[in-house]
Amino acid sequence: MPIRVTGPGKFRHSAHAEQFGVIFRVSTRIPNSTDYWIQTHTSSDFFSTGPTQPVVIFDDEDVLLDGMYRTSSNIGFLPWLKTIGVRAVVEVTIGDGVWSEVTAMSKTPSDRGIALAARFRLQPGATAFRVRVTEGFWRFGTSYESPPLQVHVKRAPAILTFIAMGGSSSIGSGSSGPSGASVGSGGSGSSSSSSSTSGSSGSSSSSGDGITVDPTKCGGVDPTLIQELMQPNNVQCNNLCAGCVNFIEHLGLRVLEEESLASVLDTLRHKENASEEDFCTRRTNPNGISHRIVLGKWENSEHELLRPAGIKTFESILDEFEQDGGGTLLIVANSLAGAKLQATITYNWRWENNIDIALFVAWDITHTGGAIGWLGSRPARVVNFFQTGNLLWFQNGGPISEADVETDLTGCFSHNALARSAFVHEETYNEVREALARIRAVARDE
Repeated sequence: MPIRVTGPGKFRHSAHAEQFGVIFRVSTRIPNSTDYWIQTHTSSDFFSTGPTQPVVIFDDEDVLLDGMYRTSSNIGFLPWLKTIGVRAVVEVTIGDGVWSEVTAMSKTPSDRGIALAARFRLQPGATAFRVRVTEGFWRFGTSYESPPLQVHVKRAPAILTFIAMGGSSSIGSGSSGPSGASVGSGGSGSSSSSSSTSGSSGSSSSSGDGITVDPTKCGGVDPTLIQELMQPNNVQCNNLCAGCVNFIEHLGLRVLEEESLASVLDTLRHKENASEEDFCTRRTNPNGISHRIVLGKWENSEHELLRPAGIKTFESILDEFEQDGGGTLLIVANSLAGAKLQATITYNWRWENNIDIALFVAWDITHTGGAIGWLGSRPARVVNFFQTGNLLWFQNGGPISEADVETDLTGCFSHNALARSAFVHEETYNEVREALARIRAVARDE
């Protein structure tokens, strides 16, 4: 369903924007009349808006433009000659009557003419874009312009996600419960493992490092996901700066890369001395939406009293986030890291309404005093995965009073296996994805 533009029979084109959560396509039914169809990612129902109501696009969303142009001359014996003397560009305006070039379109000869294509992003404030095709050379060329496609380009909402790993600690969380020694909360210090994975055959598995899976006790869990997430040589990869894939890094990379749901992933360094860099790695996705993921551990908290000297904290990152204008925070927290972040959001929140918390996903959050049972009213949505089957009280999670969704995995996954569970990762990924869609849908309508 192409758009017919100036010069009958000369040029047709259609536009499609790759928006996360929303897809729009542009087409016509009659010449010089444009309809916009908008489709949400959760519905197949289309609704149309007239040409006077622009489609909202964020500046981190790609627009894909395709067209077909027929030259005035008919050169059939050498198709590539059709492209000689033809130039097609995308132009944009901010509503002041001035059009500027965004990008040139590629040209591919075909039996029907010249196929044109472009992929581009628009800057905030843009109100329309169009295609201009010029045929001929120098001042003797003839230009054809498409009708403008009306848009409202906004700056994408700022979103920050913390994915925090639990582990050994020398001090309490600073929230509820006593201080004291804690070991093996979310991971052991072992550098290797003989862990085996377990499918849905009904047999349990144990790595010897407190990572156990028992499919016979996993009622309601997708049987294809009843297994440890990582391979044996990675299951005890507890150093976020090592050359192995840590289990929280696995989740972060999936969000960054699988559907381009993030643009930056930073990993906080465990500092041996204050002069070291704050981050050990940064991964980027130029096609990702505006969303920064920060990986860290329980020690990256102001509430870890014996944290390494000069280590960068989650709280300092929130300070910087607020200084840059604030936005929305998502949290995925494992074990003792959940206790640290609970202390931040319930007892020590200093960012007022400049930062919203859209989601808190708890992976068996606990500390030396036992399970964390509440998070307060600040998180808009709380999802809790927990188990209570460990002999060590500080490795037992429990219900959270504000939870919107809770999954009791007692007997199915041990404390250390829960955070590495393919089931828990899949559910968490979907929660993060849906949270991003909700945030952007609200921002799109504002």
